[in-house]
Amino acid sequence: MKTNKALKKLAVFVLVASLLIPYPFLIPSAVSDSSGTFGDGFSYTFTASTYTLEISGSGAMPDFASYNDQPWSSSSFKDYVYNVIINDGITRIPDRAFGQMTALKTISIPESVTSIGDYAFYKCNYMQSYSLPSGLQSIGEQAFYNNIKITGIVIPSGVTELGFQTFYSCKALKNVSGENVTSIGEKCFYDCTALKTAAFPSVETIGNSAFYSCSAMTSFSSLRNVQTIGASAFKGCSALAEIELTDALTSLGTSAFSNCSSLEAIELPTSLNQVPVSAFSGCQSAAVLTLPETVTSLGKSSFQSCKALTELVIPSSVTSIGESCFSGCTGVETLVLPDGLVSLGKDAIANLTSLRELTMPVHIAVTNSTVQNVEKITFTKGTGIGASYTSSTRKSSLIYYCRNALSEIVFEEGVISIGDNLCYDQ
Repeated sequence: MKTNKALKKLAVFVLVASLLIPYPFLIPSAVSDSSGTFGDGFSYTFTASTYTLEISGSGAMPDFASYNDQPWSSSSFKDYVYNVIINDGITRIPDRAFGQMTALKTISIPESVTSIGDYAFYKCNYMQSYSLPSGLQSIGEQAFYNNIKITGIVIPSGVTELGFQTFYSCKALKNVSGENVTSIGEKCFYDCTALKTAAFPSVETIGNSAFYSCSAMTSFSSLRNVQTIGASAFKGCSALAEIELTDALTSLGTSAFSNCSSLEAIELPTSLNQVPVSAFSGCQSAAVLTLPETVTSLGKSSFQSCKALTELVIPSSVTSIGESCFSGCTGVETLVLPDGLVSLGKDAIANLTSLRELTMPVHIAVTNSTVQNVEKITFTKGTGIGASYTSSTRKSSLIYYCRNALSEIVFEEGVISIGDNLCYDQ
């Protein structure tokens, strides 16, 4: 019995150990040294004893139209390349050069390399780090897509653009920096869930979903020079506590900061004249909202469920508030709607359960879920004409809705008429 138990323990140990040994060390005896040529004067050698692929030549390696076009794609050793050495003199790592080489763990890139092509290291799942040459000038789309083990990367100063999905779903990536990067492409760091810091002090354009679901990101070095922030650019960055938007910003996309649940304050620059759909929805920790007098339109759900807000003063410049704009802002106690407001969308200010003071132009209608706990209503003259509460039924009456809490109604100077049923049955 003791012998059987010992054998079982040994078997378990061997199994666990085998799982911990890197895949390349399972190289079969049939795999041996190999060499070949490709393109115009390029050559490669594979040394089986060190699991190393070495590439030599001069100039830009030719792009590969598919992964099957890799010179080593049909070789017996492709799945056992553990190390790659690119010799000095090569200036470009081509499209799909090492993509889907899932055993690759280390690579030596010479200083002569100035360009990395599209999909160059696509799904190289064992790669843990890259030392990029200082003279590098460009990095292609999806170049490091789904490199799930890399933890940090420094973009050389010569690189100014990062393209589509360059670091998509690099789930272990914690830190990234690029001092001269001015453009970050669509979904560039999408789903990099471990990313904590991103330092891009020169960035001007951030593409759609660029940092979507980077849920660990606590800081972004600077947005001071940013002119464009795309749709869902920072959506789901739930640890991001602070942002600084300046007058350089001229375009803000839908859901740009949606569900940034740790964001403490929202201050929009005077360069914006509208807030897009769901731009800051779900920013439930934001206790301060500053809107400039240049803003004329607040989009649908743009601040929905910003539960930490206690006061909402909408600038006089705003003429349109979209559907569900402030719905679910349950902490709001004071709400001031501007005189010039023309359109208040359905449920725009619904479910403000803490609302106690409401100031609004007399021509604007609100719902029962907005005013049910209101203690004071102040009507301003506004710029509209006509009745807002025209139904003959009791439940069309604004005052009826807040009859349980209301203790004071104020009509400011200049109010010359009120709508039907405003105080119906009171």
